[in-house]
Amino acid sequence: EGTLFAQYSAVASGIRTINALDDGTVNESIRLRTNTTNPLFTVTDGGVDQSDIDAGTVASNIVYKFAGAYAANNFAASISGGAAVTDTSGTLPTVDRAMLGNSAAGNYLNGHIRQIVYYPRRLSNAELQGLTS
Repeated sequence: EGTLFAQYSAVASGIRTINALDDGTVNESIRLRTNTTNPLFTVTDGGVDQSDIDAGTVASNIVYKFAGAYAANNFAASISGGAAVTDTSGTLPTVDRAMLGNSAAGNYLNGHIRQIVYYPRRLSNAELQGLTS
């Protein structure tokens, strides 16, 4: 279990990875990312997305605080102080590295990272909301 947090901005929309934990592939990964205007917290195990939470809406050149928390069958994401969006079913991948502004898929952030934090526990939904406020 754990929690990823990022304070970031992207220069352009598109498929952008803010930060990721993985094994060198996207088949085993935990990612804070965007897809056009959607901030996504994606957990992939064995090549299958276990959780792919859309936390709201983002735009280019705006600074956001975005967090995703994970434990087996217990996923949540929050952006900009919004209520946590949850998913209650899924397994966890085996990861061994951290990637900043990129992922094994090669989806570069094309933006700025102000802060990255990893918590070695799954923060509560209220903590996620407070952290991203």
